[in-house]
Amino acid sequence: MQILADLLNTIPAIDSTAMSRAQRHIDGLLKPVGSLGKLEVLAIQLAGMPGLNGIPHVGKKAVLVMCADHGVWEEGVAISPKEVTAIQAENMTRGTTGVCVLAEQAGANVHVIDVGIDTAEPIPGLSHACRTR
Repeated sequence: MQILADLLNTIPAIDSTAMSRAQRHIDGLLKPVGSLGKLEVLAIQLAGMPGLNGIPHVGKKAVLVMCADHGVWEEGVAISPKEVTAIQAENMTRGTTGVCVLAEQAGANVHVIDVGIDTAEPIPGLSHACRTR
């Protein structure tokens, strides 16, 4: 237990001044205060990490895109038919969509996850999390 206590004592305290600056910065953005929810809290916590001088840094970044069909095309609600979901999912695995371009600019990897795409054809490069169709 002493080893753990010694290790915990080596962790520097959070930079509360940097966290306050981050809070003021976020609150000053052109958006409703608190509208980004937990993302705001995370940004403030990252800003307070010791040794970063108030500039959050995340070394390894990822964008998780969950792809599924919802069945409302038939009801005239959706903007495009369900076939577009499979096409866009495949395009994302190739890195040719807007989200892929933005992720690349941010240095993030894109992970495309099938959580209910309504297609019989397999899409190479997808992670599968859908249990039933």
